[in-house]
Amino acid sequence: SYKDTVNRAISLLEPFKSQFESIVCCGNSGVGVALNVAAQLDKFSIIIRKKDDQSKNGRRTEGRQVSSYVILDDFGESFATVKYMLNEMKKVGTKPATCRYICFYSKYHTLPFDQLYGITVLR
Repeated sequence: SYKDTVNRAISLLEPFKSQFESIVCCGNSGVGVALNVAAQLDKFSIIIRKKDDQSKNGRRTEGRQVSSYVILDDFGESFATVKYMLNEMKKVGTKPATCRYICFYSKYHTLPFDQLYGITVLR
């Protein structure tokens, strides 16, 4: 259920919440989970639009500049979304923020690795 998904993401991130300022997500399904998780962990949220999404102001990223963040994604089958978010976050603000963790919140995520692009994976 949706509530279980949010609770799973919170349980994965809570032990590390002092190490990041914001939760970054992409896409409609990610936004729903990320906004709730960010609110419960008292974190900022940053939403990255998908490549084909249009905005009136032309920006791909919505949110404030932070120094550290965690990527929240459902399932990293090809990791294209994670790579896209990492690249978009490099364009935000005057000083790039540091990605502390990549969190895959889907209970179906079973890939057996601890790092992706040199960043610790929470699963």
